[in-house]
Amino acid sequence: MRRRTRYLLTASLVLNGLLAGFIIGDLSRPIEAAQALSEFNQPYPDEIRRDLRQGFMQNRAAIRGDLQALSQARRDLLRVMADPAASREDIAARMAAIRSKTSALQERFQGITLDVVETAPPDLRGQIRVPTSGRGQRLFDRTLGR
Repeated sequence: MRRRTRYLLTASLVLNGLLAGFIIGDLSRPIEAAQALSEFNQPYPDEIRRDLRQGFMQNRAAIRGDLQALSQARRDLLRVMADPAASREDIAARMAAIRSKTSALQERFQGITLDVVETAPPDLRGQIRVPTSGRGQRLFDRTLGR
């Protein structure tokens, strides 16, 4: 059980770190933001990508707030984990807070995506490509091995 918890925590921290890095780091620099969002939106046709980018940029302050809350929750978790007197319940509560913050961020991105896709013409929606392999799986394989 302890090994599984360690793997889940590591995977969560890696994914949260990547997401935070892409968004916080890249949205603060317009050229890099466009590249990061373009990579993120690869499955979508250009018109939908443009609308997604506009939606993300219009919600930049809220996204940044969500990311800052997530970063603070991660710092809180690490502070508690560094305390030898911290109980399992204390650590679990901080992990639950991270899941909650991650979920809020995901809901925000999905809400923006839903708004854009819902209003896209059917011919554009028909051009959305389904990737054959997941980038997340490749990242997992590289970082944690097989």
